Amino acid sequence: MKKLLKIIQTVRALPRVDIRIDTHSEEGRRMFSYYTKRHPRFFLIRNKTLGVALLSLQAFPTYAEYLQSVSGKNSAAYYSRKAEKANYIFREIDPDTLADAIHAIHHSAETRQGKVLSSAYLEPLKMYPKNQHNFYYGLFKEDELVAYLWLVKSGELITFNRLMGHAAHLKNGIMFLLVLKGIERIFQLLPRPSYLMYDTLLGASEGLSLFKKRIGFKPFHVNWKS
Repeated sequence: MKKLLKIIQTVRALPRVDIRIDTHSEEGRRMFSYYTKRHPRFFLIRNKTLGVALLSLQAFPTYAEYLQSVSGKNSAAYYSRKAEKANYIFREIDPDTLADAIHAIHHSAETRQGKVLSSAYLEPLKMYPKNQHNFYYGLFKEDELVAYLWLVKSGELITFNRLMGHAAHLKNGIMFLLVLKGIERIFQLLPRPSYLMYDTLLGASEGLSLFKKRIGFKPFHVNWKS
């Protein structure tokens, strides 16, 4: 009962935001439908509305100001620099030409954050969507792809659609470098999205929650609009 009351108090205290998704595109329609459908376990609420992990991009006029907000000892910026000093290189990628490398990343660990890998990752995609809504970035060690990020933009939102690194390289801070470099690219978009989403904070594992918080994500109660 105490745990339930704590959850209720946490939900009530969440800041509320309205986020508009452009449902004129296929990506926007898919996102809006998925975020607003009934939750698979808690039927009375929508799927992605409570505890949504958001980074408010409008709170930072520049990327440098955002980076300053995630700097310090044991911070996202600290671990990102660690990976950069280890000669990991960030660049835009064509995922279709790196399908085998992406598949190897998916299968480099049987579990992620204590959970068995989702079936969606077990079979490689035959073709990734290529349009102005989808962005793909990778982190390389020499010529080997060791992590990748797939962003999808619609309306006021851009979201981490997929984000994964090779298990053998995670200890080197590669995910912080990949994410911060990806966010730097988001700041260059015109028009720039208002919010970056990384699934939810409520229900995330302790390790994943800490990772998200170090990057600057906070939980919100979202009202999705089309």
